[in-house]
Amino acid sequence: PFQAPEVRVKRWALPAAAILIVAIAVIYQTSRPKPSAPRKPEGPTFRGAPTNVDPRANKEAAGPETTEQVMERWRMVVLRGDARSWFATQDELFADWPRFRPHALRMAEHDSSERVRARNLNLFILRKERELVPFFAERLQKDPSVFVRENCCRALGEFGAREHRDLVRACLSSESRSLSNAAREALLKMGETP
Repeated sequence: PFQAPEVRVKRWALPAAAILIVAIAVIYQTSRPKPSAPRKPEGPTFRGAPTNVDPRANKEAAGPETTEQVMERWRMVVLRGDARSWFATQDELFADWPRFRPHALRMAEHDSSERVRARNLNLFILRKERELVPFFAERLQKDPSVFVRENCCRALGEFGAREHRDLVRACLSSESRSLSNAAREALLKMGETP
């Protein structure tokens, strides 16, 4: 029968091997070329655009923005998800609401982005425009986006639109948990049992 030979290791062999491995690692780390530091752009920047320049500085020189320009800026702010710009632009819209309202309503119905449609519906909820209850009910039925339908449920609940409670109740069985929760909250605000 085969027997493995007895290996005798000196007491100092294992600590010596560990020290040798650490020394090799240190030498490797110090002799490696350092990665070059990322090049810093001149002056303060944010995503490549200078931050020390006020984007509204040339507004007076260029004239006032058209309604379409403001609404396109609003759309881009919503798509980027920049909260600070979102609130500032929303306040700008509300400051001259009669001018922007028809465009916001059009975007709430026809924009290609579900996020933009949902945010525009939210504008009307914030403005407490109860006369748009039929519009919210129509969007709840026709819009494929869960986010838009959530806002429609919230609006119908906020405005106490009991005449549309069956539409809201139908959302309780949605696969989307957020939509069914929005429907449940809306029904409770209407004084209905979910």
